Amino acid sequence: MFFSKAVIAFAALASFVSAQSDQVKVHVVQALNKDGKPVFEPAEIQAAVGDLIQFQFHPLNHSVVRASFADPCIPIEDSPAGNGTVGFFSGFMPVAESAEVMPTFTIRVENDKPIWFYCSQGKHCQAGMVGAINPTAERTLADFTSRAAQAEANLSPGQNSAGNGGSSSSVLPTPTNPPSTPTTLETSAARTTTGAAPSMTDLVPPNSAARLGSSMSLVLAAIAASFFLL
Repeated sequence: MFFSKAVIAFAALASFVSAQSDQVKVHVVQALNKDGKPVFEPAEIQAAVGDLIQFQFHPLNHSVVRASFADPCIPIEDSPAGNGTVGFFSGFMPVAESAEVMPTFTIRVENDKPIWFYCSQGKHCQAGMVGAINPTAERTLADFTSRAAQAEANLSPGQNSAGNGGSSSSVLPTPTNPPSTPTTLETSAARTTTGAAPSMTDLVPPNSAARLGSSMSLVLAAIAASFFLL
């Protein structure tokens, strides 16, 4: 009887912890040079609302910027098709060939709409260093890549078409109901040579660690109490 109840209690605890840790999935995207070509790998990600996308930067120097489908290689804020959407920019991430610690940049997916991104270093965008989260049958990554190859400029936020500082377009009107955008999380670093998997702390939404610890304490207390009742 004692053994049976103990097994049931610990099985319940294992199930509880598993359910808590599986709340958020982390998709890792490598920004790197592969076979002499700058790429995001994978370049296409299917993600659920609430999932995290972690970009890990490898040598030599890359960035990630959000774009609109209509205007690859320029920040979404500078695209009329962006409709006032606030984008994201990792900044440039120079990494030495001998580096063991890779900088990372993480965003959270806030809705199921497609998210288009590119590297704003040199002509990396035109060379195919672009990607998409939740592309559709009507708007595919292949189409976006083709558009990027024809882009006249590759810009970071705050650059104009000549590559100088300043806005690359006029200020866009702010919509009455701005579309929901991915949440940018804190830039950090990952020790890896091939792209380390995110740590367990990355799998839990912000502010949920305390709730998880508190809930686990309650479960453990319940287990301990059950032993005294045996």
